[in-house]
Amino acid sequence: MSQFVHLHCHTEYSLLDGCNRIDAMVKQAKALGMPAIAMTDHGVMSGLSSSTRAARKHDVKPLIGCEIYIAQRGMRDKEAGKDNRPYHFTLLAQNREGYSNLVQLVSAAHLEATTISPESIAPCCKSTRPGSWP
Repeated sequence: MSQFVHLHCHTEYSLLDGCNRIDAMVKQAKALGMPAIAMTDHGVMSGLSSSTRAARKHDVKPLIGCEIYIAQRGMRDKEAGKDNRPYHFTLLAQNREGYSNLVQLVSAAHLEATTISPESIAPCCKSTRPGSWP
């Protein structure tokens, strides 16, 4: 029997986008026979502690990830018509180094971006070391 693992789930930490309660979602994943589940909230990793705790409680492997926003040109660029359409990119950590890379990307987006949504830039993603997928 093949086992399905959902690699792109939003929780209540995805502001204006997610409404899933972490504990209920992990409990449902377990009931459906999923061995693991990935919480990939929009631009934040704030729910990491809650999702890891809930996954372990229900004997489901927690997969660490984040759906980051990619700025068209740069994190500090904001020109009407050019920089108002960031696209999304989902990253999953394969190991501790990947987790560290995700934390650095998300932190830089929150600290350096000049837009409402925290945006990373493509060159920043390309320069990350191994450990993140894709």
